[in-house]
Amino acid sequence: MIKKFLVCSVAAITFGAFVSCDDNEKEGDKIEKDVFPVISKANPEAYILTQGNYYSKIEGGLNVVDLTESTLMSKVFSTVNRRSLGATPQCGVAYGGKIYIGMYESNTIEVVDRYTFESVAQISLAGSTEGQQPRYMVAQGGKVYVSMFDGYVARLDTLTRRIDASVKVGPNPEKICIHKGKIYVPNSDGMNYENDYKNGTTVSVVSLSPFAVEKTLTVPLNPGNCVSAGNNVFVLCKGNYKEIPSKVYRIEEDGNTTEIASGNMITADGDKVYIVDAHWDGSGNIYHVYDATAHRLGTLDVRGVDYPNGIAVSSQYDRIIISSNVWGDGMPAYDLPGYIMEYKTDCTFIKRYESGVGEASIFFSVPLD
Repeated sequence: MIKKFLVCSVAAITFGAFVSCDDNEKEGDKIEKDVFPVISKANPEAYILTQGNYYSKIEGGLNVVDLTESTLMSKVFSTVNRRSLGATPQCGVAYGGKIYIGMYESNTIEVVDRYTFESVAQISLAGSTEGQQPRYMVAQGGKVYVSMFDGYVARLDTLTRRIDASVKVGPNPEKICIHKGKIYVPNSDGMNYENDYKNGTTVSVVSLSPFAVEKTLTVPLNPGNCVSAGNNVFVLCKGNYKEIPSKVYRIEEDGNTTEIASGNMITADGDKVYIVDAHWDGSGNIYHVYDATAHRLGTLDVRGVDYPNGIAVSSQYDRIIISSNVWGDGMPAYDLPGYIMEYKTDCTFIKRYESGVGEASIFFSVPLD
């Protein structure tokens, strides 16, 4: 079961060439241009990447929630572009007028128009010496920074749509964050699960300028996510799924860590850290919010989620989005469509949306800085 959580895969779908409709096409083959409405630039959106399921040959894709209209548009990329995003959509960021999406198994980065969902560019990472197998993305200053599972953080220029630099970090970096001009990179050693992730005890601190590793911090076992809140960075360390449990820690100014709470999912917004402690056996889920300024841990009254596998929060849009698997044979089902729960930040329920299989990533649009 441990191995299943480390690397999720979907079927490698052969990319079909885009063919314009003409008079010789069958009526059923046509894709109407307005099959999805053009997203208003004034409307906030939440984006959900689904990974699908490799063994069941279920394709992943991109779903979009219009937070103003409370509607979900499913598989927008494949419908508009008439081809798959690729195998294992893993991570994404909506920055300016574009959406950048990393496909882990296909080893590509897709650049998508945020308002029409049309593909602008597809960047192949095959054979790259600057990082492969994208895991997570953040954006700032006209650049998209991508953690690559083979041990790099790459910098993508949004104007040229090229990777213009990369830096070597630790083994199997995961979810990164930007904090005070530096990228914090959790090095999970996730592929070394047979040896209990023994080399996964570091966070690399990468300066944006110059783009280089500034220092390396020692943290508890198997760090999988760094987030920035208030004046601190927080790191989720997943342990070994046995006697070493998954917990959230605050990284202090001297580089040491202070335990905050048990949990296996985190996200941050402003000076708040949102923590989900989801129990694998279904015995109950606990939701915390940690005030990074007041150093106070509280609870969230989130209800209606069976098996959470992702969370994103935006105080700007007054939203909490949580994705969930459904149950099957007493366990979460990894080959059945899950669902999305939408709340206000005070946990007032708004709407449930039926989604795809394996929601890998949830993110909101990020304004240009």
